[in-house]
Amino acid sequence: MRSARERAGEIEVWADDVPETWRGAADERGLVPWRYEPCASAPWITRLEGELGLDLPPSVRALYLRYRFLPFDLGGLSLMANTGEPARVELTSYVHSDPVLCPYLLGRGLVPFARPATGAYDPVCFDARRRAAGREYPLVLVDHEAVLTRARLKIVREWAPSFEALLQSAVG
Repeated sequence: MRSARERAGEIEVWADDVPETWRGAADERGLVPWRYEPCASAPWITRLEGELGLDLPPSVRALYLRYRFLPFDLGGLSLMANTGEPARVELTSYVHSDPVLCPYLLGRGLVPFARPATGAYDPVCFDARRRAAGREYPLVLVDHEAVLTRARLKIVREWAPSFEALLQSAVG
């Protein structure tokens, strides 16, 4: 059964997972209330696209421009946060978080945006080398060890044909 807080759209998360400027007082367990909320604008996403030299897939762009959120799991993935604050779990930081892995991936047209919800380090990337229908990109799981130990790109599998397809399969 869901709590009154959850029914009101509020969840409890670890205080350390919430950017300091958004964090309220933590309870005795170290948890703070959090609510996913609409976002009037997200200029940090536009800046990221400029930095990357490509537009995010329309379905991802729509999500990140409309809502502020902490990392959350969807379709077996942990999506990076969109709060506009610097944090390692923030999408704008995550795409540059590993000083060896991220430049290697970005240089090959792969944009890391999520990880498996299991907590594995392997990044899930938009494969900007291949555009699917509707300007979407396939989502691929990359073996981080192949990159870090052998400087070799190994795509473990295609996670989904697009983010839009992932959303549709997760929602049902």
